[in-house]
Amino acid sequence: MPFSFSIPSSAYVTVVLVKHYTRDTVEYLYKNEYMNEGVHIFLPPQQLTNGIYHYVIKYDTTEIDNKFLILKNEEFLSDVPPFKQTDNSGIFNMSYNELGIGEKFDFRYGTFPDTTVEKTISNRFKVVIFKENFQMLVNEVTVNTDLPTSKVFTLVKQ
Repeated sequence: MPFSFSIPSSAYVTVVLVKHYTRDTVEYLYKNEYMNEGVHIFLPPQQLTNGIYHYVIKYDTTEIDNKFLILKNEEFLSDVPPFKQTDNSGIFNMSYNELGIGEKFDFRYGTFPDTTVEKTISNRFKVVIFKENFQMLVNEVTVNTDLPTSKVFTLVKQ
């Protein structure tokens, strides 16, 4: 899924990929690189896990922030860095805001403008947990965003 941006005149440009909500930097795609005016196209890194990200474009005094959603199947997820890692006790915490529950996205089906559909991130999602020498665990979770949710998952050795 390629992304594009345009700049009205030649400038030094920075394009950084950040996680939604936490704004943690994932990767700099361009860092203060000189670019000519016009349209520029880039691909997000292949090693991104599922989640909401933003690509932020900065040049001159302009800053453009665009969000996008990555959705890949469970098998692919075991080959990319995890969205969250556990601590030494096997515990991880994640806010509902990090999950993007309620965020809206426009999805285009085909090449026709009238086939755009707006989707909202639901409160139901899959947790995919993997660890070397253990079977991958895929568990569907539904949360009530008005209440804290705690879940326990058990991995099985291969």
